[in-house]
Amino acid sequence: MRKTWNEFWGEFLLIQFHKDNPSRWTEREKRAKWIVDLLDLSPGSNILELGCGDGLLDICLGRLGMDVTGVDRIEKVIKLAKSEVKHEQVRFMDNDIRSLKFPEQSYDCILIFEVIGLMRKNDDINIITRSAEWLKSGGSIVIDCPKEPKENITTRKWSFPEGHLTFNVRYNSNSKKLEIIPLFIRNDGTEITLFDSFYNNNHAEGIQRYIYPIDELKAILEDSGLMVKEINNFFRPDHYALHCHKLC
Repeated sequence: MRKTWNEFWGEFLLIQFHKDNPSRWTEREKRAKWIVDLLDLSPGSNILELGCGDGLLDICLGRLGMDVTGVDRIEKVIKLAKSEVKHEQVRFMDNDIRSLKFPEQSYDCILIFEVIGLMRKNDDINIITRSAEWLKSGGSIVIDCPKEPKENITTRKWSFPEGHLTFNVRYNSNSKKLEIIPLFIRNDGTEITLFDSFYNNNHAEGIQRYIYPIDELKAILEDSGLMVKEINNFFRPDHYALHCHKLC
């Protein structure tokens, strides 16, 4: 059985398995505080997160007094995120981040986590360029990217009440391409695989991701008029993080 990413992650995994997991809130609360402290944000600061996933980080930022917009294309996850907003100044948009339009100088901060490298390189560059335009003078972008894997082939496994999930991961150090093939086997033996043309040009199953060398990603950001420095990514040690500052 083949499912799209919207079905596989949004409905099938994120909602079914993660909805009642209290630890995910704790992790997002720590990340939100880290962002606010890192950027010295004041209550009312306008934040945009591109590829916000479950939206919990955005809600946690809202609870710290931020005015937040989260965007993701996984429809059912965004619907769930909207239902979890209480009195926070948080709004969610179900949209493809490649087609977003905002006025220039709209945001104090833009967050781009777990996004870069999943699309075509031209899409990555365009998103970074437009994000720089959406930033206010003195604003910041915080962006991350996986580090180059130490092993070319790995397998990751998780067990759930409904079955077992396996991620078979292959990395080509020459092309800098990471291939991730998820497989979920239900307890009744049904096998569910992932197919999503958003990630693949060749209609293969799974996800293909380009792993940017840090100097290459820095160059793209600097070409967009940003001052860039590497920062400690305390919540994802297998990812590097960059703090990008807009001077004018």
